[in-house]
Amino acid sequence: MSVYHELLYRYEEEKILGLLRVTSSEVPQMAVAGEEMIINPQGEVLEGGIGRDSLRQSVLQEARLILARGVDDWIHRHLEEGKITIEVQIIGKSDHLYLMGGDLVSQGVYDLAKNLGFTITLVDHRVGENFEDRFKEAKAIVLGDFDQVLGALEIEADSYVLIATHGHRYDEMVLERVMATRARYIGLVSNSRKAAAIKESLAGSGVDIRRLYTPAGLKLGGKKPRDIALSIMAQIQAVRYDTLKNMEQEMV
Repeated sequence: MSVYHELLYRYEEEKILGLLRVTSSEVPQMAVAGEEMIINPQGEVLEGGIGRDSLRQSVLQEARLILARGVDDWIHRHLEEGKITIEVQIIGKSDHLYLMGGDLVSQGVYDLAKNLGFTITLVDHRVGENFEDRFKEAKAIVLGDFDQVLGALEIEADSYVLIATHGHRYDEMVLERVMATRARYIGLVSNSRKAAAIKESLAGSGVDIRRLYTPAGLKLGGKKPRDIALSIMAQIQAVRYDTLKNMEQEMV
């Protein structure tokens, strides 16, 4: 089975894949131009192979970071004998991040998420806030009453949702609607007291709150919007790659 056939076969099993191809090599004893392999986001080789083991391992580490960013890139190795160039092409659907509210915390999360391979949609009830300038690389900017626009959003199992509406005015209404979706991550920006009350209320109603993260973000320190945004993005990434429990244990 060729690498390309294996790619099509695996595409049904994996959400995102990396196709690595040696485009040029001045060191054929290390890698040969035309060699290919397919990897998953964890850096595991699914099919094919590139170069000798020593080269392959370092390439896999860098390729895994490229897949996490979600943007095609190149890997260059400058050896004593010459240069090797490897193309990393990302195949598959990127995770979707929905920002419910366009204030400073959401702005900070957006600035980080756009470089991590997320497709981003901003939702806000306000107009005239220059969202187009502040969220230039968002796939979509949806403006209007939350109650009306939420039903038109396709929030699927590969979706991540951050709720931080202006003045927190619509947080609970948006949360109620989003909890009914299949979103993998639902983060609510709030203080500890409000978060505890919301969790208790939802649990008492029989709602599964395991996907709800509030107060949103890891305890990294800092109270400025950018600090909070970084802590939230770190939490989203940990959920994305199933490392959240390990991180929380290490931080205790």
